[in-house]
Amino acid sequence: LRQRVTRFQKRSSRPARTLDWALRRLDRHAEAAEVLEAAIALHPDDGDLLLYAAEVVSGTSHADMEQARQYCQ
Repeated sequence: LRQRVTRFQKRSSRPARTLDWALRRLDRHAEAAEVLEAAIALHPDDGDLLLYAAEVVSGTSHADMEQARQYCQ
């Protein structure tokens, strides 16, 4: 999945979302957050990505609602 992100990250945020999802399922939340932040840096105007990020952040047991609000603005 990491190779897929590297190969296609400039075209789409979807590979990063897939990798983020997989890492979170493995309880590797710090790595997942890095992947998501990097994708947002490359695609700051991608509404689907920002919505996904807000849902991920607000849906965790360590929810950071302020960060989720920033993604939605």
